[in-house]
Amino acid sequence: MPPTVLLICDFQAPIRALMPDKPSFDSAASHAASLLRFARTLGEEKVLVIHVIAGGANRTDQALYSVNPNSAIGEFMRSFPASPASPGIIDILAPLPDEQILTRTRASVFHDTPLHSQLRSLAIRQLFLCGVATSGVVLASFRSAIDADYEVAVVGEACADVSREMHQALFGYFAAKGWGGRVVSVQEAMRELQLEG
Repeated sequence: MPPTVLLICDFQAPIRALMPDKPSFDSAASHAASLLRFARTLGEEKVLVIHVIAGGANRTDQALYSVNPNSAIGEFMRSFPASPASPGIIDILAPLPDEQILTRTRASVFHDTPLHSQLRSLAIRQLFLCGVATSGVVLASFRSAIDADYEVAVVGEACADVSREMHQALFGYFAAKGWGGRVVSVQEAMRELQLEG
């Protein structure tokens, strides 16, 4: 049976610095760290951990700037100079040497990355998603994953946003009938990961 994927998105120091509500970021990071520790105990045969970082957008990349050389999202992403060698991930979520770091250059982790091909090659169907911001990488990646027919669970406690109201409103969207996604707690995610395989 293929593993389940745990995507941990954008828990980076530069992103924390932009958050007006740092306690929300810190709480989400703490919950994500609990889930990460648990996932590691299960092993990569059951849970494939992928750390996602914002960064790496380069104006000379013609594929990214082919439509609009003055892309607003491109300029925003260029403000994060992170790379797998220097990801800026906060200490409590620091990747282990054998854990994958995926650099995203746009809102969705699936846009212009090898993620979809990688997951398909492993016959992966189920994703657990957590990160900052709920209205940014989490929302964009959720939509991309649903469009690609993955089963997606957003770990609500392990997400944060610049707006608490937007964060809460999106939970209804993620769980809406017909989308194929759901919102789970950290404890629910742990139970499901334990049962997988």
